[in-house]
Order: sequence, then C-alpha cells, then structure tokens
Amino acid sequence: MTVGECAMRGWASAVAGLTIALAGCGASVPSTSPPEPVAAPAQVNPCALLSTAQRTTLGLGMGSQQPDDRDAGLVSCSWTNMPIAANEPSIDYTARLVDGPAVTSGEVARPSEDQRTHCTYQVELSPSRSLVVGYGNIPGDVPGINHQLACQQAQAAATAMTATYRAAPR
Repeated sequence: MTVGECAMRGWASAVAGLTIALAGCGASVPSTSPPEPVAAPAQVNPCALLSTAQRTTLGLGMGSQQPDDRDAGLVSCSWTNMPIAANEPSIDYTARLVDGPAVTSGEVARPSEDQRTHCTYQVELSPSRSLVVGYGNIPGDVPGINHQLACQQAQAAATAMTATYRAAPR
C-alpha cells in the first residue's frame, strides 16, 4: 500500500468517525438525497383547503371537486351553504391552485362576474404556486351585499385556506 492510499483510508475513516460522532450527539448531518418534490396543483385536492371547523365558521357544507373550467388539467373546489330556510341567502366559494406566482396578490378583476355580488382574491403561496379564491352570491340575497363585502368574504376564505395549506405536511 502506498503512502497516498494509506492517507486516503485514514481520511475516509476520520470522516466516517466524525459523521457517526456527530449523529450520536444529535447534530444534523447534511443529507445527500434530493429534496422531495412539491405536489403539482392537480395532485392537491383544493377541497382539503378548508377544515371542518373553517367550513363551519363560513357556514359551508362539504366541498365538491371538479375539473377547473379556466385551466385544463387543474381541479377546483366549490362549497355552498346549502340554504335550508326559504329566506336564507345562497352563497358559493371556489378555490383553485395554480402553478406560478400570483400575478397580483389581492383582488383580481373578473369581467365575467357580477361585481356587485362576486369577488375573486389571489394569494401567492410560494414562488411556484398561488391560490385563487372566489366568493359569490348569485341571487344577491345576502343583506347589504356589495363588492366590498364580497371581497371581505373572499379574503377571509383565502386566509383560512392559506393557513391550512401552509400547515399541511409536504
């Protein structure tokens, strides 16, 4: 064995011993494995973004997942309050996750929506993902409904969904 080979074995043994010693002391040893991939929006169920407690607070039933009508390949979720009394207003929330950062964080104008009873709110969750949340009261039967109130409702739902998303393990 040459002096160089002996030195290499000694160095390798020292590194292995140091790694074992550090691991035994509770120090973290850097991982050489690649980072876990983040799930694509189509793999994340947007209906899971509202917990039972959050849905109860918003007065909503279970969400219904469906193909997104704006982006092929993505899914969205829709929640309604399922009015049981004749005079109870009808409300609807929607959520969808999209690839890429939010173009605008905050209110997003949607010309196809009645601005008196609807609002869409967008939040950047990460540099590679954003959340789009909509609130609507199609019949306009929520007392005092206007665009500002609709946006407050969309923002409240977006805040709840963002908290759920960020708390979920990845």
